[in-house]
Amino acid sequence: MTPGSLGALGVGVFALAFPLTLAMLGLGATTGSTAAACGAPSAAAGVEAVNVRAVAGLNADQLHNAGTVIAVGQAMGFDVRGQTIGVMVAIGESGLVNIDVGDAAGPDSRGLFQQRAEGWGTYAERMDPATASRSFYQALQRVNGWEAMSPTGAAHAVQRNADPNYYTRYFAEAGAVVANATGQPAEAAVAVTCAAEPGQVASAPTAAAGAAIAFAMARLGQPYQFGGTGPLYDCSGLTQAAYASAGVAIARDTYGQVLDGVAVTRDQVQPGDLWFPNPGHVELVISATQAVHDPHTGDVIRTDALGPVGIFRRVAQ
Repeated sequence: MTPGSLGALGVGVFALAFPLTLAMLGLGATTGSTAAACGAPSAAAGVEAVNVRAVAGLNADQLHNAGTVIAVGQAMGFDVRGQTIGVMVAIGESGLVNIDVGDAAGPDSRGLFQQRAEGWGTYAERMDPATASRSFYQALQRVNGWEAMSPTGAAHAVQRNADPNYYTRYFAEAGAVVANATGQPAEAAVAVTCAAEPGQVASAPTAAAGAAIAFAMARLGQPYQFGGTGPLYDCSGLTQAAYASAGVAIARDTYGQVLDGVAVTRDQVQPGDLWFPNPGHVELVISATQAVHDPHTGDVIRTDALGPVGIFRRVAQ
């Protein structure tokens, strides 16, 4: 389902009008996978009440459904960015309406997330907003490196929409809804800080860039292997494999990769760009100030500061 626009959600917040309180949902925290960004899921026996104030363009049922998505995300240990991804998908799939109908592409799709019969549970489970939300978040947890992906890239990895960038148009709206419910600024959903690692991963501009970054970040700590193309790598082997995981072919060595894509300047650099600080080395940019790379024999894949000079190339557009 492709709903119409929900309107400028960031503008019309009516202070404390029609607060909706979610009852306690008996959802325990999941274990065994990373839920909060780059950290362990927080323990929660249930979901504390979430107030969702009235927002222009949303009726009471839509607000209640948004609050359910947020509350389930909180119970499972997802931070505000993860919760925003959940709301973004629900907006994009159903307009936050628990619809009992599918479409031509998925006639059996149902509920907030338009989950299909195969693999997403019974009809009753798909039509229950809390259960459907938990199913979505559980699927997101199974996406390796989702925390480093762009929001739409992470959503697409779960939903497999025909357009990998489909959900981008709903991210700002979702951020406004989550900010309204949690009191945290919408900007908190834009970037992820991996506290366990020295690098900060920013939201990638494309799904391919996000997937490449996720591939590299998932291999932090692996030892360098000269000439390695997997499962251990050298510097260019890592960047080649990272982009191959996203379906983008680049050259094998640094001398070929420095010709791939298009040149960008230092102030134009985005996550996913390649940085060549010298002719024999390449790093993968993860934010405006950091890059991940496989330095040399005796070292491991790690993140370091992004320098001011060198050659920068954009291979994912």
